[in-house]
Amino acid sequence: MATSDQWLTDYDIIDENGNELMHKISQRNQFPKNSIAFSRTDIQVQQMMKNFSQRLSQLQQQLIQNSKSNQLTTAEMERRQRLVDNLNYRYKQMEISLANPDADRRSALLGNQSQSIYGTNGNQDIERGETTADRNLTSQQYQQQRQLLMREQDKGLESLSEIIERQKHLAQGISSEIDIQNEIIDDIGDAMDQTNDRLLRNTRNIRKVGLKSGTCCYWVIITLLFVAIITVSFI
Repeated sequence: MATSDQWLTDYDIIDENGNELMHKISQRNQFPKNSIAFSRTDIQVQQMMKNFSQRLSQLQQQLIQNSKSNQLTTAEMERRQRLVDNLNYRYKQMEISLANPDADRRSALLGNQSQSIYGTNGNQDIERGETTADRNLTSQQYQQQRQLLMREQDKGLESLSEIIERQKHLAQGISSEIDIQNEIIDDIGDAMDQTNDRLLRNTRNIRKVGLKSGTCCYWVIITLLFVAIITVSFI
């Protein structure tokens, strides 16, 4: 029984870690996404989620080993399996809250801390956080309840997936529009460069014409003076 008692001790530790993790996720979701506080808390939450998942997997393996060694009755095995399943359900809730921090899930997370995720009717088992109603459920009824919860969970994930897909298409549309605008700006820049080159060439040509015109006038004046001198000389 020492191994079984150790299993219950490990469960209590993981259950407490789950409460701390849900509180940390709630705290992270209150910060703006682009803030340093959000990024710092998110790193902590990701590490806590990884540790929680690993310890939960170990807890499941320990339960399987206890079952093979016939240390527990069938009823106790089913009860402990329900505890593990509830932890898995809480883990999936936390994954959804992590993926969609804008969703209004903070109240649900905080509510789980005050009244436990295992039940809401107030008839909780103080020792393990399990409700009387849960203990009275048969294995088949519990599986049906669990399947119903999982279907609701899947619907939430599908809705989240659709939102992400729409955001992706919107981002792609914005990216395409930016590419088109960049091409237009590049074309305008090339046209301005060509216009500037033409202006410079025309300016140089005008200067050359001006210089040639000035030189021509000087030669006309010199010729007229020369003719006038010769005329005066003959007179």
